[in-house]
Amino acid sequence: MSEVAAPPRARSDAIDIARALSLVAMTGYHLTWDLAYFHFIAAHAPFTPPMRFASHAIGSSFLFLVGVSLALAHRRGTRWCAYFGRIGKIAAAAALVTVGSIAFAPDYAIWFGILHCIVAASLIAALFLSAPVGVATAAGIAAIVIGASVQSDAFNPPALAWLGLGTDPPWTLDWRPLLPWAGATWIGLDITRVLRARFATAPFWTWRGPTRPARALAWLGRHSLAYYLLHQLVLFGILYPVAWALGPLPG
Repeated sequence: MSEVAAPPRARSDAIDIARALSLVAMTGYHLTWDLAYFHFIAAHAPFTPPMRFASHAIGSSFLFLVGVSLALAHRRGTRWCAYFGRIGKIAAAAALVTVGSIAFAPDYAIWFGILHCIVAASLIAALFLSAPVGVATAAGIAAIVIGASVQSDAFNPPALAWLGLGTDPPWTLDWRPLLPWAGATWIGLDITRVLRARFATAPFWTWRGPTRPARALAWLGRHSLAYYLLHQLVLFGILYPVAWALGPLPG
């Protein structure tokens, strides 16, 4: 979706294409929600086990790619202005999502969705950029294990709920608390640092898409944040007049 990325000249088509494929998968998943909202399909369809698995897989792929982008963008040393500049843009987009959700679905407002998680995970990742390889992976594994196994009423207050350790998750359209989800970003950072050293003489990040479809996907991946903010508006813009004209499908 979104990423803390290198300047355009240093971007990798391979990573942008991977991000674009995640965007396509996300759009398919959100289309299921929208079809259920307009009563074209069963209301429980987005909550079936396969769809929940898809949601977790797609969210994890975005967060993993954030770590990949961090490792590549700062491979010659941390560029702090670019680092915090990009995080600032994502934070602004996260705030826009929160405000929009309050306006259109106040009972399910998004207070800590995937963009909010990306911001928090990226800020903490600054601690790992120059740390020995393995530290970020250990932190990522710990985040996943703790997030999946620790629950306490003490973390239910709104000021602490974003950590993901509470027993009463909020009713929201998008919920990606820091734990366990940030673990994917930190693991992606470390894995890419290893690959970066392993393929230093033949860097995978210099690969360029050889075909028009590949280049189109790379272009989409380079504009992931804008796509994320706009895709639901487009889907609703298509489905609303159809629902108004035809009404819900029978059954």
